[in-house]
Amino acid sequence: MVEQLKRFLQEVRAEFYKISWPSRMETFGLTVLVITMLTLLTLILFFYDFAFGRAIGFLFELFGVVRPTG
Repeated sequence: MVEQLKRFLQEVRAEFYKISWPSRMETFGLTVLVITMLTLLTLILFFYDFAFGRAIGFLFELFGVVRPTG
């Protein structure tokens, strides 16, 4: 049992050294990309939410439906 654990930990260590970490510039660039995409997606969703809300409100008023409060 101890030998299996020792072998496993040695293999984990060997695999750990094979990891290719991104450079500082790659990390910065990808972080900026993620923040930019999140901002863009947030603006798109806000626009759709606003537009559909206005359209539904217009239809409610057009057909005389009383909108629920709250």
